Amino acid sequence: MYVPQTDVYLDAYTQCEYVSDPPPPLIRISTLTTGYHPETWDRDIILHEYGHRVADFHDFFFSDTGVHAWNDTLTLNLASTEAWADFFAAWVTGDPLIEDKDYGFMNVYQWSCENGEWGENGAVYGSANNYGKYTQGAVAGILWDIFDQAHDDYDGDDRGDTLWDGIDNILIALKDRTVNGHHPDNIDEFWEAWFEMNSMLGHSNAMQDIWYEHGEIIHCCNGDGMRGNADGVTGIGGAIDVGDLTYLVKYLFKSGPPPPCKEEGDADGSGSIDVADLTLLTCYLFKGGPPPPYCP
Repeated sequence: MYVPQTDVYLDAYTQCEYVSDPPPPLIRISTLTTGYHPETWDRDIILHEYGHRVADFHDFFFSDTGVHAWNDTLTLNLASTEAWADFFAAWVTGDPLIEDKDYGFMNVYQWSCENGEWGENGAVYGSANNYGKYTQGAVAGILWDIFDQAHDDYDGDDRGDTLWDGIDNILIALKDRTVNGHHPDNIDEFWEAWFEMNSMLGHSNAMQDIWYEHGEIIHCCNGDGMRGNADGVTGIGGAIDVGDLTYLVKYLFKSGPPPPCKEEGDADGSGSIDVADLTLLTCYLFKGGPPPPYCP
């Protein structure tokens, strides 16, 4: 990915920021000695602002600006704008922990893309994962979990990050694909770009789990919204057919692959895929039984 050259100015300004208008674009680095400042030695904060420059140059995740904090509830576009900049800093350094040091290194403020936590001097105050995609911390965590090698389950519910996909597909979805005529402006449009018809970037179940880990539930039921299309293929008679039964049998008893959409495989809506789902589909297809319930 091409990264543009950018002017950097040191001045007694109140914050470190990327300024795109008026041109030329520049990064302003604070030399104040109050509050969080100065930023002259804050690698992660400077990289965050340069991340904005990269997004602005490539025209993605840069459609909203405003006051923000890691765990604040923001607009979807602003949360995604700031999350990309946080993720960019973590990607460049290879470290999900973002730090901001105040004058004299008396205090270190910390934010983790790995688990959404924020705190100060090692103390943890909470996790943005509790607030979902309208917080920059949760969105930064989604991007990091797609990228990183570590597999983790922050809340211990057996549904966490199992994906290690690196940076290439993230950049394809952001800068090479369009949604409604433009590159993605937010994490919802990023999802649409990732699963663009006929050229999907894959990992459907793992991606759903990552969203869930960071406070969001992705509903993936297909077609008419009825559960049971376990193989993800629409047959001649509709979405549900014998192929779905065969797919579930192989998954449950022969170590076959999981359904592309877990909600479709969970035909009875119980929350898990098991023999009861086979029973319901068999009764529906061959014995005039009731149809599977609809997805939320």
